[in-house]
Amino acid sequence: MLTALWAVGMLIGAGLAERVIGHRVGLAAFGTAAVMGATMLWIGLAPIGLAIVAVAFILGGGANSIHNVAVRTLFQSECPPADHGKVAAIYGAVTRTAVIGGYVAGGCFFVPNDAPTAYLVGGLLGVVAGLVGWRIFNRRWSAAPIKASTRQD
Repeated sequence: MLTALWAVGMLIGAGLAERVIGHRVGLAAFGTAAVMGATMLWIGLAPIGLAIVAVAFILGGGANSIHNVAVRTLFQSECPPADHGKVAAIYGAVTRTAVIGGYVAGGCFFVPNDAPTAYLVGGLLGVVAGLVGWRIFNRRWSAAPIKASTRQD
């Protein structure tokens, strides 16, 4: 059921992605990473109830879709065309490694008796990753859009 709720959120997010992202692709990419983390924090902090978990999974799935669109848009706008495949492959490898690492860490440290702590740790990591990623990408803590022609890489 949780996977289905995440998928519902992803469908909604895919439909809203263009409107949500607008011209702030970097903010959308890193902000939605933080939103996904925040939904996990919410599950870990809130009293467990089906309604809370359902809403968190729908919001997390929506943020996941928007994040996917924004990240791929960043690849295409920030990298030379000859590097698109390489950058996408590196991103995919790092993402899959993080997921597998999360499964291993969760299984070793939290399962079967401490799922709320697993959600708290995972949520904190997601929020921190989004904020730190935004800081690195934007070189400051503001939400101002960055024009590709003015970036100093």
